[in-house]
Amino acid sequence: MIQALGDVIGGAIIAIAMAWFSWNLFKIIHYPELGPVAGFFIVTASLVTTHHGSRMLPIIFIFSLISMFCGWSEAAAWRARRDERKGQRKGSNLAGVQRFW
Repeated sequence: MIQALGDVIGGAIIAIAMAWFSWNLFKIIHYPELGPVAGFFIVTASLVTTHHGSRMLPIIFIFSLISMFCGWSEAAAWRARRDERKGQRKGSNLAGVQRFW
């Protein structure tokens, strides 16, 4: 029972770490929603090619699938916040001087 609990917690930690890393990697190119998807496909590829009785990979697969959907929905909110901040800074008028950045 302790080993099963360790597999579930370990699988969740690995999937979360992979989603976080891939999110930040794809945030550089302004498409963070592709990060969890890429992580999911990496886990799927490793599951298909190397699954030889390992109990950890299917658990990571399930948690990666969950993180993919969570990341996809969060990306729309992230992009809206980024566009809102960009719109606020673009035309700020300071003492009659128009600043664009």
